[in-house]
Amino acid sequence: MEKKPFVTLEQLKEIDKTYPTPYHIYDEKGIRENVKRLKEAFSWNKGFREYFAVKATPNPFLVNILKEYDCGVDCSSLTELMFAKALDFD
Repeated sequence: MEKKPFVTLEQLKEIDKTYPTPYHIYDEKGIRENVKRLKEAFSWNKGFREYFAVKATPNPFLVNILKEYDCGVDCSSLTELMFAKALDFD
C-alpha cells in the first residue's frame, strides 16, 4: 500500500494564512477507511466492538466519526466520562 500525504504543501500554506499555529489536521477519509477495514477484519466475531481511548485524542469531531461506525469509548477519568456523555455515548 502506497502512503501519500492527504494534503499538499500548497494547501498547508493556505491553511497557515487562516489559522494560527499550532493546529492539528486530521485525514477524515483515512480515518473512515481505517475504521471500516478494522470492522471488516473482525466481522467474523459478532461480539466485537472497537473502543476508542478518549485520552488519546479528545476531539469531538473525531469521536463522532467513530460513533457513526458504532465504536465505543474507553474513558479513564471523570472528565472523559463527561466528554462521552456530552456526545451521547451511554
